[in-house]
Amino acid sequence: MVTLGADNLVYTDDFSSTDGWGVLDEDDAHIEGADGGLRFRLLADDSSRWTWHTLDAPQTVLRVGIDATLEPGTGSAGPMCGSGGDDPSFFAGVINNAGEWVLARIVNSVTTVIERDAVPGLDLSQGGTVTIELECAVTGDGGDRIGLFVDGVNVADVTDASSFGPYLDAGLFASVATQPFEVRFDDARVLGGDTYAPVVVDALAPTAAPSAAPQPSGPPSTPLPLGRLLEAVPIGFRGDCRTASADKAAGQLEAVLCVPAGGATTAEYYRYATEADLQAAFDRFLALEGGDPTGTDCTTAPGLVDYTISGRTIGQLACYDAPHKAVAFQWTERDLLVLAFGSLNSGSYADAYAWWQDAGPNP
Repeated sequence: MVTLGADNLVYTDDFSSTDGWGVLDEDDAHIEGADGGLRFRLLADDSSRWTWHTLDAPQTVLRVGIDATLEPGTGSAGPMCGSGGDDPSFFAGVINNAGEWVLARIVNSVTTVIERDAVPGLDLSQGGTVTIELECAVTGDGGDRIGLFVDGVNVADVTDASSFGPYLDAGLFASVATQPFEVRFDDARVLGGDTYAPVVVDALAPTAAPSAAPQPSGPPSTPLPLGRLLEAVPIGFRGDCRTASADKAAGQLEAVLCVPAGGATTAEYYRYATEADLQAAFDRFLALEGGDPTGTDCTTAPGLVDYTISGRTIGQLACYDAPHKAVAFQWTERDLLVLAFGSLNSGSYADAYAWWQDAGPNP
């Protein structure tokens, strides 16, 4: 998996308002606020529409993420990176009902496919929700590099001869072959970067097995970049995960829910703004759900321990009996500012502990 250097949050939108986006009300196409999102309705064969939000400043690298709920049909939808100006050019990265990803460029309102392929395991023939992220970068070598991510998995990495950056517009695109088709977009997350800095990440690298014995803390690592929480979920069950609404009032910046979660029934991951917010949330949820576990061995019974990875204290782990006779684990990853939960509707503490050792989050 490759990332290109967009690591600063520059814009978010939950579409409680359509301010800053172009809306549309025509006989054959509508772009409108609906059901807490931005909805496209396309009512003509072989048609497409797009809209965009202009950012405060141009970005050398731009990453546009969106949750897209596609209705059944022959449509496609996804985010765009745009050049700015009255008639901007765009790169678009979309997913279609046939389970394919498509990269395209839009110049003078003409759409040209750059590359396309199937997304393994993706079935949107009956519709569904998918998280799509498009990262576009000015390489300085005459063309722009484009990465496409579907539910956190890097499905495409293409360098195109065209160069549209620096990027000033974050856009949304939808098209249909045979009408009608609808898609609802929600929870836009836009990250930017001043420097093209490609990094190859081994998404399969496992988490080191932690020890429950407290150790002195070493220097902290970098908090998890915003917009990357889904990518921090282990790849083994990431396909069963979706982004969710974060509790901003409690300090949450992002949320991911997984059902199922590999060997666990469910898992939840929350990225917090500060370590104080993270610790307050851990204590609050433990009081509500787990009571006051006093043990020190989560392989056998309820407990509360510090845990380490590679000799460094990383966070706290609490394990306890949850409602409906499930075993529940909750833990903090202080470096990344992530609070996570996992529960098993059946199985032992040893089973839950074995799952937790590879449950991430992975930086």
